[in-house]
Amino acid sequence: MMTQSLRGIIGNEPLHWRGDRVGLENFNGAFMSLLGGPRLLSDAEMSSFKAFVQSLFYPPNPNHPQRRTPNEQLGGGFGFFSFNKLFGPSGPSGTLNCSDCHLVTSFKVGSNNTISPSANLVESQSVKVAPFRGIYQKIGMNKVGGTAGGELTGFGFSHDGSFDTLFNFQKAPQFNFGQAGSDSTADTWRHSIESMILQSDTGTAPAVGMMATVEATNKASATSRINNVLIPEAQAGNCDLVARGLYGGVPRSFLRLSNGLFQSDSLTEAPVTLTTLLNGVVAGAELTFMGVPPGEGALFGTDRDGNGIMNDDEPRTSVQISGRVVDIAGNGVAGVTLTLSGTQSATAVTDAQGKYAFNFISTTGTHTVTPQKSPLTFTPVNRSVSNPAWNVSATFTTSATGSAADASAFFVSQHYADFLNRDPDPDGLAFWINQIESCGSDQDCRRARRDNTSGAFFLSIEFKETGYLVYRTYKASFGDLPGKPVPITFQQLMTDTQRLGRNVIVNVGNWQQQIETNKQAFFVGWVQRPDFLAQYPTGMTAAIFVDKLNGNTGGALTQAQRDTLVSQFANTTAGRASAVRQVAENSVFSDREVNKAFVLMQYFGYLRRNPDDPPEIGRDFAGYNFWLTKLNEHNGNFIQAEMVKSFIVSGEYLGRFGP
Repeated sequence: MMTQSLRGIIGNEPLHWRGDRVGLENFNGAFMSLLGGPRLLSDAEMSSFKAFVQSLFYPPNPNHPQRRTPNEQLGGGFGFFSFNKLFGPSGPSGTLNCSDCHLVTSFKVGSNNTISPSANLVESQSVKVAPFRGIYQKIGMNKVGGTAGGELTGFGFSHDGSFDTLFNFQKAPQFNFGQAGSDSTADTWRHSIESMILQSDTGTAPAVGMMATVEATNKASATSRINNVLIPEAQAGNCDLVARGLYGGVPRSFLRLSNGLFQSDSLTEAPVTLTTLLNGVVAGAELTFMGVPPGEGALFGTDRDGNGIMNDDEPRTSVQISGRVVDIAGNGVAGVTLTLSGTQSATAVTDAQGKYAFNFISTTGTHTVTPQKSPLTFTPVNRSVSNPAWNVSATFTTSATGSAADASAFFVSQHYADFLNRDPDPDGLAFWINQIESCGSDQDCRRARRDNTSGAFFLSIEFKETGYLVYRTYKASFGDLPGKPVPITFQQLMTDTQRLGRNVIVNVGNWQQQIETNKQAFFVGWVQRPDFLAQYPTGMTAAIFVDKLNGNTGGALTQAQRDTLVSQFANTTAGRASAVRQVAENSVFSDREVNKAFVLMQYFGYLRRNPDDPPEIGRDFAGYNFWLTKLNEHNGNFIQAEMVKSFIVSGEYLGRFGP
């Protein structure tokens, strides 16, 4: 007898080729009699084995059309299969339709799970009606093929595997194609039925495993497959739809929700539209959309280990190393080969703007990037980074003496990346370049304008509503870091600023609504984070909850504001999120922290590190405290304090972009 597949048998009882087993439990004796085991399986072992078998599924049938329909007929063979009596003794017509026993509509397995009497089969033994699920795999044996003696590989059909094709199987004496009227017509019917059966549904929709990778050069064709196949199949419940790839410069993944939006792999980000995702696809940043088994979208898309913490909210394990290769004027140099060595190895080539990127770089180990293009020489020769906590920017110039930061266009563009976590919008870039270049050759004017331009990024509405709000949220929730005068690390601020600023460009489109949407999602996700719940358990009273937040701000709330928050507090996710947000956005609190945040951003923005990270002398926040004292002495006036000026002419800052 042909060995039967275990896939899909649970739920299609009775079992065994004779249909004489009620369930898997009735096969327990075979573990001794057939497999030579020393004993029967225990009840617990049998339950475990049954659970394992139940987890086995056939993959999608590659012959099946891409779209599924509940009562699919799969070609003309369905008519002969269902409405012509092709089974029975010889004569002008058979006595049974194939579909009387083999059920195929509504994704059934191809069997009604009954026993065919031996008399109908002209066999000595009654046999269970065989399913079609997986039958497409039983091909390959061809007794009359081109190989001498026949090609005898493959499985074969019928209970004993004696037929090489479904076409020939239908020539068995149990079939009656008398209604066809002629041998040639009968063969046409046989071929049609064979084609239909080989396309039969396996129980796993064809969309499962189907992928469409969207890149800069194929958006139209890939989007067509997404809109015309993957999304309709997800809507029909035949698959879940996930998207994975590079989005916003970092590896991300998304799950399509029932409302058509895509939820990212962070609780603190608002769902986005398909259009928004596709707009983020550029050269070197592709997204792959994939159908996955229904109910498993979260595992494939947003929470890969199923621990309840979404992927991007887990500790970071990889970063991006990217940057530009430019000349002394800040213009991109195309065609430069960048080699990554050290813990990982890879190569990249700069585009027309001199940009390059290495993705999925481990947060452990040492990584070195080296540029090469004959006959050019580059400064520095290479750049290395060890154990990166966040995305790394590595710039190379073709000048041995100057810094690319001296070029206004480069200088301004870099500020967008360092403070706002995005590429510049054309209008904003042109405005700030003009602020500097309008000075002409007046060097004092240019220096002053560069200072003002640089400081303006921290004071901008966009940063206030993103990066500075992230700073205040950490401060209000947790106070300062243990043993340190600041509430947040470089990696924490960069990560959450990117989330709050997603798709926000001030004065472009409906940016106010976008930032509000982002804020709502951010705070809802914030109060569900494990570190927040550890400090603010769900059983905490309203008064303790609000007082703890207020205490971390140094008592920024008035008594009336505190009492109102307590009285309005709802101990729900939304209620907790609202309370945290109101405290973080309190104007007195914001004014109180602005100088501290301004100084901290000098280190985060310009130097891309924490104030106590190397190469800081002493690593004791002495530099941070010096600049905070000086900024306070000048009432927050960064020009008089000469703070911004000092950072943007420092060797550490300029060394990021030149010798």
